[in-house]
Amino acid sequence: MKKLAAYTANHLAVDLGCFTVLFAALRPCLEGGALVSAFLFYNVIAFGLQAPIGALADRRAGRRECFAAVGSAVTALGLAAARLGTALTVSPLLPLAGMAVAALGNAFFHAGAGSAVLRGAAGRIAPAGVFNCAGALGVGLGTYLGSCYPELAFTVSLPLLLVCTLLSESLMGKAGEAAPEQSCRAFSAMLRPVSVGVLLLLLLASAAIHGAVSGFFPRGDFSAGTLVLVPAAMICLGKLLGGFLADRFGSRRVLFACAVVTVPLLFLPRALPVAILFFNMAVPVTQCAAAGALPEDTGFAFGLTKLALLVGTCVTYALAVPGAALTPVLALGVLIALLLTALALRGQGKTNHATNATKENHKEALK
Repeated sequence: MKKLAAYTANHLAVDLGCFTVLFAALRPCLEGGALVSAFLFYNVIAFGLQAPIGALADRRAGRRECFAAVGSAVTALGLAAARLGTALTVSPLLPLAGMAVAALGNAFFHAGAGSAVLRGAAGRIAPAGVFNCAGALGVGLGTYLGSCYPELAFTVSLPLLLVCTLLSESLMGKAGEAAPEQSCRAFSAMLRPVSVGVLLLLLLASAAIHGAVSGFFPRGDFSAGTLVLVPAAMICLGKLLGGFLADRFGSRRVLFACAVVTVPLLFLPRALPVAILFFNMAVPVTQCAAAGALPEDTGFAFGLTKLALLVGTCVTYALAVPGAALTPVLALGVLIALLLTALALRGQGKTNHATNATKENHKEALK
């Protein structure tokens, strides 16, 4: 519980810091295509590098806390560099360098902390939901404060990130001492008995479509001022509830409820926040299912879902769907994304993942 709380707070601080760099440091000094390219470059580093860094963390069993703490510290360094660049106001080079460093720190933190949370979840999906919800809140706050109150954004984000970095460092074991780890094999019980390749294809395709659909979601009245926090709050709440509800009622039932509720609400502009909430309930399920597909390579599995999100997000940069045709496309995307994840799961009712985890850990103890 202590580790989950520390990593959740640090997750909020890391994403708040990164989006403070993007909106308080980069956006004032870049415009047009240069700004879009900078944002895309950030996404490529922050999301694209999580899989290889996660694979490296998997080879350093018991040292995932080091990756999280180093990532948080590197993000703070990038944030400080971007702040210095805005103070000097000479050229965008220093803010750009700060952005690249912060993005690299983001990748290290997520690869280390995300895999550590999954390995400590004891087969429950709720911890993944708790960890992920903080990131959405950090993104929303960074976007709002960085756009409207850039000085305040730096004043809040840098000290918060430094404090959270110290928290993550406190979780690291003594020098030469590896932290004990639990297996993620309990998550394997929620998957169909098919090949790992098929499972990953379904789950990663689902994550990619989720990234594309999220990028195309019309913001409407929720794209400026304090209202920009509304979608962020709904994403946060959706991820948080999704994990707990999946543990209580079963993953496939939650996915079915997401589809039934989200698709009709897409056709009601005023109900968009509720649609965002239900759609994001599937995120912790997909992540835990990926961990179940690669139970010994949790960091790599976590990173693969983020890489798939990046691929889907890049689609939003490349395509421009006319407004009139957008809603049916989004509805179809929601259905396909949720269906792909559901196809990877076993057809059963309420799944007691915690019980499965206890049995799995007991078996390992007897070996």
